[in-house]
Amino acid sequence: MSNTQKWQIRQALPSEVEHLSGLAFRSKSYWGYSDQFMQACLEELTVDENYIENNPTFVIEAAGNAVGFYSLGRISAAEVELSYLFVEPNFI
Repeated sequence: MSNTQKWQIRQALPSEVEHLSGLAFRSKSYWGYSDQFMQACLEELTVDENYIENNPTFVIEAAGNAVGFYSLGRISAAEVELSYLFVEPNFI
């Protein structure tokens, strides 16, 4: 990808949960984990509509394509933590 590509960060949409869950799985798989381990991670890598509606979740786009996402999980009314940070393998 050239440096002239426009990158954009936008709020994730609940309708994107399937794509984001797949992206999370592909991103984690990039690091060479066993199939057994990846299957064990499947639930924690699955993003659902309720999560997106209740936690700030953002999509990173390059040339109009979602290439990553991150999320801030609420710990309390005043605190959040980085909960998700995944990037498509060809952008790692």
